[in-house]
Amino acid sequence: KKTFFLSLVTASLLNKDYNSKFISEMPEYKNEILYFDTEQGEYDSYNVIKRIETMVGNVGRLRAYCLRQFSPIERCQIIEYAFTLFGQKTGYCVIDGIADLANGINDEDEATRVTTMLLNLTKIYNCHISTIIHQNKNDNFATGHLGSSIMKKAEIIISVTKTEGNAVEINC
Repeated sequence: KKTFFLSLVTASLLNKDYNSKFISEMPEYKNEILYFDTEQGEYDSYNVIKRIETMVGNVGRLRAYCLRQFSPIERCQIIEYAFTLFGQKTGYCVIDGIADLANGINDEDEATRVTTMLLNLTKIYNCHISTIIHQNKNDNFATGHLGSSIMKKAEIIISVTKTEGNAVEINC
């Protein structure tokens, strides 16, 4: 459900007329999107991107990467390198599976390293970054030190929760 929600957001940013429920606009000079999937295999990752392209057409402004096979440090290096190549035109970035950028979600040093990288990228490239992190079942807070660190620095936190049936509840 979280990935599908970010697919809707991404589709709306790629085509502001796609969905009347989302009002979105990106500056013309920063209208590209970087999409990193750290969790899913190539087939599922491909299907997510194809779903976005089916929603809005292939507009040529979405760059997607499947990072599952890499180590946490390598994933961060790839993300940073992609920003050096495409960051000046990138207005929005998705990292689906932020926990996979750290060697441990309860390691304070790793949480600081990953959070600092995100803050650095948003500062240098003036870009919004959306991440997905799982919640604790008992209190709905993001998991581990990494989740706490990201929540403290986040501009907005959106919770996607499954409800009865096949519906989801989205809360800010």
